Amino acid sequence: MENVSIAFIGAGRMVTSLVGGLIGDDFPAASIWVSAPEEDELIRLQTKFSVNTTLDNKKAANEADVIVIGVKPQTVPLVAQELSEVIRAGNILLVSIAAGIRQSDLC
Repeated sequence: MENVSIAFIGAGRMVTSLVGGLIGDDFPAASIWVSAPEEDELIRLQTKFSVNTTLDNKKAANEADVIVIGVKPQTVPLVAQELSEVIRAGNILLVSIAAGIRQSDLC
């Protein structure tokens, strides 16, 4: 996955585990973006892994080739709506790790 950047939307336990695994496999921290509404979660991830963080989902998504939706299932429609322009504008791989979410929930 050379020259690929990944944006994680959400900063909970699942995202933390995925980011930790990527960093542990020598994926460059500079190629990882994480966005979340809680600044303390972002500070924790930035301090632990040296990844890029932002409170702005669109900013993170615009930096990425891969977007991973890692929010609670009830939040997915709101996030998908917010990112719809970014997703449709580029050649983006969109992945959801939220339980029970179908492709139709994301587009």
